[in-house]
Amino acid sequence: MKKVRVFGITFVLIMVYCSVVSAGYFKQRGGGSNPMQGHKLMRILEEIDLSDDQRTKVFNIIKKYRENNKEAMNKMHESRERLADTMHADEYNESNIRDAYKQVASNMEELTVSRAQMFSEIKPVLTHDQIETIKKMKATMKKRRELRKSFSRSMGKCGFQSQGE
Repeated sequence: MKKVRVFGITFVLIMVYCSVVSAGYFKQRGGGSNPMQGHKLMRILEEIDLSDDQRTKVFNIIKKYRENNKEAMNKMHESRERLADTMHADEYNESNIRDAYKQVASNMEELTVSRAQMFSEIKPVLTHDQIETIKKMKATMKKRRELRKSFSRSMGKCGFQSQGE
C-alpha cells in the first residue's frame, strides 16, 4: 500500500512538473517576442549614455510605438494560447492547427515590423559611437544565446544516447 501511495504521489508531481514546463514553453517561445524584450531595449539605451536631448527624443519615439507594440504583443500571446489549445484539443485537426499557427506568425510579424520601424527612427538620434556600442552589445548577447543553445543541446545528450552513437 505504501509503495502505491509513493508511486501515485511521484506520478502526480511529474505530471505537475511537465504541465508547468510545457506552459512555459508555449508562453515564452518565439525569438524577439519575449516580454522582457522591451527591458532589453531599455537596458541597451542606459548603457550607451544618452544625452538629455537624445533621451527625450528616444523616449518620445518609444512612447509613440508603445501602445501599438503592447496591443501587438497581447494579440500574439492570445494567438499562442489558441495554438496551444488547438494542439491539445480532444480531436486532432491539422487544418485548425495550421490556421492557429499562421495567426501566431502573422501577429509576430506585425510586432517585429513595428519594433524594427521604431528602432529605425531611434537610430538617427544616436551617434556613430553609440551605434557601434549597440552592435557590440548585440554580438555579446548573440554569443550568450549560442552558449545557452550549445549547453542545452549537450545536456539533452547526457545519458540519452543510443547504443549506436
